[in-house]
Amino acid sequence: MPGRSPPRGEDGIAPILVIAFLGTFAGSLAAYWLGRTGGRRLLLWPGPMLACRTRLLLRSEGLVQRRAFLASYFGPGWLAGINELPARPFIAGSALSGRCGR
Repeated sequence: MPGRSPPRGEDGIAPILVIAFLGTFAGSLAAYWLGRTGGRRLLLWPGPMLACRTRLLLRSEGLVQRRAFLASYFGPGWLAGINELPARPFIAGSALSGRCGR
């Protein structure tokens, strides 16, 4: 029946979706910040397979910089941070990916 309020204890789905989006977006921003502040230094820390890690970083850096929006849409936040992706395309891609539920 139209105009009827939902039974007690049954909230609408909208607040749940908003909370899920905000949580996803906040997690992406936190991962981006961690990658941006210390991820590169950690990845290039001397140790086993340093040459391999360095090559991977150089290869990923070129790809992420060329396809910034797609990298932020499909990739994890820490990867964008490590590759020093500018904040604007990262935020746009991350917000859209959280909204679409990738």
